[in-house]
Amino acid sequence: MFRYFAVLFVFISLYGCEKSNDLAVDKKVNIEDMYIDTPILTISGKEYTERDIYDFNKLTINEIDASSYSNKDILKFLVDKFIEHRLLLNEANRLEIVFFNTKLDRSLNSLRTAKGAYDLKIGTDSYYTDNVEMINDINNMSKIEALMSKVLEDNLTITENEILVYYNSNIQQFTVPDKVHVSHIYSTDLSKIEKAYKELAKGFAFSEVAERFSDSPDSVDGGDLGFIEKSSNASDIFNSVFKLKLNTYSKILKSETGDYHIFYVSEFKSGGRQRLATVKSSIIEFIKQRKKQDRLEVYLDELYEKADIKIINTFNIDNYSKYIKSRKN
Repeated sequence: MFRYFAVLFVFISLYGCEKSNDLAVDKKVNIEDMYIDTPILTISGKEYTERDIYDFNKLTINEIDASSYSNKDILKFLVDKFIEHRLLLNEANRLEIVFFNTKLDRSLNSLRTAKGAYDLKIGTDSYYTDNVEMINDINNMSKIEALMSKVLEDNLTITENEILVYYNSNIQQFTVPDKVHVSHIYSTDLSKIEKAYKELAKGFAFSEVAERFSDSPDSVDGGDLGFIEKSSNASDIFNSVFKLKLNTYSKILKSETGDYHIFYVSEFKSGGRQRLATVKSSIIEFIKQRKKQDRLEVYLDELYEKADIKIINTFNIDNYSKYIKSRKN
């Protein structure tokens, strides 16, 4: 449900983009045999068709691979999302929810003009984009967003005890491993890496030797690899850097793939448990989102209980593979 705002401003951002002003040739679209007006379901006595379900899900459908057109789980998902959307929109209308945002209102007003409608067609690469339909879609989504804010956020509280319980129950999540700042000299040529090692023994700076001898792309940065974490999944050769003393370099090390490395450690960062104060804000946000999701599930269940939903036909996404192709410029 939190995707509504994202979709809103994707639409809005299109209006300012600059593209070619050459519109595609207006082709007559024949979709009479695609059954897109086939009744699929009723919600509280109102009938909805394949076209209704497609229009709501068209962005998703455009991204679906043709091999998925007969996937029943995908079809069920698309119908379920449509029902969820209609239930929320019907409830927003019943409660007379009004959403106002100055930036959004300005964008919608621009869409109502002839230039705005033209820019929309150019911005979406679709000669058939209907600005009136788009305005209606955006208004509907904004009303649902306002409804969701009211339902999910009113009187939403998170106690100190809840924060502490989550912290103690997920302590591994807040444990940071040891880190070291590492540079290296790398080569597949043993003689070359031996020359580099001799240069280090003479007292030349590690970064300078790395620039001259390392075959790794990071040689331009003196072989700097940044900070690496100690990990049970890392190879022995990389974990060996944790045995080095600060500002010292390793012997020539041969990896399992036969490559050669010399490592240098310039900084240590000790790991350990992060303090509650440090991670408290992220814990609060996680608990908040979890509570919102729980509230949403309960709220949708209540809407489903009150609504009379009847499935009267099967939604056929394959119709829209033809429909989408016929609508392309």
